[in-house]
Amino acid sequence: MRQQLPTVLLRHVTRRGLHHDWLMAEPHTWHVPSAGLWAARVLPSHRHWADWGTWPLQRIANHRRTYLTYEGPLTRGRGYVSRVAEGYVVPLLWTSDRIVIDLAMQHCRGRVELHWRDTDRWQARLVPKRTLHGGGR
Repeated sequence: MRQQLPTVLLRHVTRRGLHHDWLMAEPHTWHVPSAGLWAARVLPSHRHWADWGTWPLQRIANHRRTYLTYEGPLTRGRGYVSRVAEGYVVPLLWTSDRIVIDLAMQHCRGRVELHWRDTDRWQARLVPKRTLHGGGR
């Protein structure tokens, strides 16, 4: 069985507006307690990923593991975060420019392919779980 690693989607409200931060444990560093979480800024909530099919992400700095469970104000006036979804990912491929995971999160399940575009821009594509197993429920 492949390793299930934690993931969380945070609703991040700032003075500039609202976005979501998607955090995932990285398979190559999860065994290191001080290692951070892979992090990206996304506009759509996980509830819309299946409808959108593909969506852009902006890679941001790795986050501390405490954000897997933290909700509340951020220091230095950076706003407020609340968890809107949590679950796990099963990494199938993890390189510097391509990540393929099986995602299990409330309201969103399926294979997600993340592709690096340039600088900090990534593109995500979701293959819904029902498609992976030939239909059904």
